[in-house]
Amino acid sequence: MTIDIGGDEIHALNCVRNLGAYFDKHMTMEQHVKSKCRAAYAQLYNIGKVRKYIDHQSAEKLIHTLVHSHIDYCNALLIGLPKYLIQELEMVQNTAARVFCTIGKYDHITSPLKALHWLPVEFRIKYKTCLLPFNFLHGHGPEYISQMLIPIIIHYGLRRQDNLTLVMPRTKRKTLGDWAFKVAVPKLWNLLPKDVRSCNDVGVLK
Repeated sequence: MTIDIGGDEIHALNCVRNLGAYFDKHMTMEQHVKSKCRAAYAQLYNIGKVRKYIDHQSAEKLIHTLVHSHIDYCNALLIGLPKYLIQELEMVQNTAARVFCTIGKYDHITSPLKALHWLPVEFRIKYKTCLLPFNFLHGHGPEYISQMLIPIIIHYGLRRQDNLTLVMPRTKRKTLGDWAFKVAVPKLWNLLPKDVRSCNDVGVLK
């Protein structure tokens, strides 16, 4: 597809990059995930070559800075993605744990991951997503968020009560519609226990 603007032909691309995130024409985010995985594996390769020369603290800082930064970047965009894409990111984190703990490719990874206290990628995504309404409801979010996240206010006679849930619009499409910010974020937030939604400490949310 091409668009003519002032005599110049603008050709449509299958994938575009915006602020470091990749968006394909079908909004599957597959290109974004693959790009972040490639970048993270490249960093892990370099860290692996020097791992035996550095201590645990330095290795952990390198992995958080150079690897987890790729896994976590714009990860709120990944809410609702198919499991096979999330699994690709999970494999990156598993490899990072192997490099950090200096264990073999075929050794069990469950115990090292628990010892490191690294959240699985699926929950890292959910945490980042829930952080958006948490900040919004505590008056710390950007103003444009208020146009997409609407609190549900319940009235009992003359009393007004905020149950700290958000309006979740209905969608016609079960794929892209459910991935929309104004649908996916309220859906995930409303599933949290009330004591978590009403807490004032972001540490409780973690």
